[in-house]
Amino acid sequence: MIGFGIFQIREHPVKGVAPEKHKRGDKLLSRVTSNGPFFVGVGFAVANLANPTFIPAVMAMTTFIQKMGVFEQTFLNAMAFSVGFGAGNTLWLMTLVRLVLAFRDKMTPKFIHRIQQGTGVTLILFAAFYCYRILSATPWDEIRKIIAPV
Repeated sequence: MIGFGIFQIREHPVKGVAPEKHKRGDKLLSRVTSNGPFFVGVGFAVANLANPTFIPAVMAMTTFIQKMGVFEQTFLNAMAFSVGFGAGNTLWLMTLVRLVLAFRDKMTPKFIHRIQQGTGVTLILFAAFYCYRILSATPWDEIRKIIAPV
């Protein structure tokens, strides 16, 4: 997370996109969306897998909820959790897409660059917080006894 955060901070703003390239993307998007919801679902899945923090976040959240004992471990509860998580994730991504499409004319490359920098700082702060939590919760005395028995 720290490495990706630094990458986000140091990345330079994207230059203006040529109109021809933008038109090609619009053609592809219209072709994919006109072929039904299956391809839209595949697009959502690929977008989630491209996010480097998605899978660790899902694993951490699932483990945290299981350890809290909020619900017992049954197949029905696991399916309900999966469907609820998928629906929530889909709604979140749809909200982001609608916001970006609504305000895309107002977003300058510099503004998008500032958003990337803010994301980088946030990732670095979360990584530092988790690093501190892991290091402070680690039983170092027991590890020393295992590594170098007296």
